[in-house]
Amino acid sequence: MNYTYIGIDIAKDDFVVAQGNSELKPVTYPNSNKGISKFIKTLPADAWCTMEATGVYSVRLSSELHEQGINVSVINPLQIKRFAQTKLKRTKTDFVDAQLIAEYGDTMKPEPFSPIPPVSS
Repeated sequence: MNYTYIGIDIAKDDFVVAQGNSELKPVTYPNSNKGISKFIKTLPADAWCTMEATGVYSVRLSSELHEQGINVSVINPLQIKRFAQTKLKRTKTDFVDAQLIAEYGDTMKPEPFSPIPPVSS
């Protein structure tokens, strides 16, 4: 199946979303339950979201996407950095990063994210 790769550059207060190989302008959403909900409603049925592992900032979004049955990959930031270097990309903005992350997903076809199950006592 062909997927529409969505790159997400996530931070404490918001996240920027871009579609790989697209002329669509990146969009910014608040990193909150309401912002995540609004974002999920915009996703095409064939979406595969790719984001960097940014500690606590990426947990809520990646977990919610997984729970909703949306394909998502959480990537080590060093892998994205090295990918950018191979493309000789030096510009560093949230919009450029989101597009680069989408391109990484489309090129590298990363493994899907699976949250760590809760520890039972």
